[in-house]
Amino acid sequence: MLKRKWPTCRRWTREQLINFLAFFNEKRQLGIVVDDGRCVGVGIVRILKDENEANDPRLTDNSGHIAWVEIVATTKPMAVQTLFLGMLRFCKMNAPNVTLLGGRHTPTGAHRLYPFDRYFNLVTNKRISYGW
Repeated sequence: MLKRKWPTCRRWTREQLINFLAFFNEKRQLGIVVDDGRCVGVGIVRILKDENEANDPRLTDNSGHIAWVEIVATTKPMAVQTLFLGMLRFCKMNAPNVTLLGGRHTPTGAHRLYPFDRYFNLVTNKRISYGW
């Protein structure tokens, strides 16, 4: 599912993909949504102090104020809300200073930042979704 939904890893070997996911899982920054025994969503979030840290996926600092979404890939609408609820829980428990949500616009590569609470409300109210 991730190879179909996230262009960055399309040419990766299975081992490369597993190592990438394991790196973020070890830091408890990986979320996976399973429905009926199938993976329907994958999300990765990092906490940054500065938007310039976004270009190095190894950087993360839970004292930062930006929740940087590295990946959101889903095949079902419910997976988007589930991943964002997991991210909210992660931030509340581990990164209480988060005020912004950031990510890379896939087609252009441009960085985007939004007020965390406003974006979260839009997602949980199904006003923002991701392609499935």
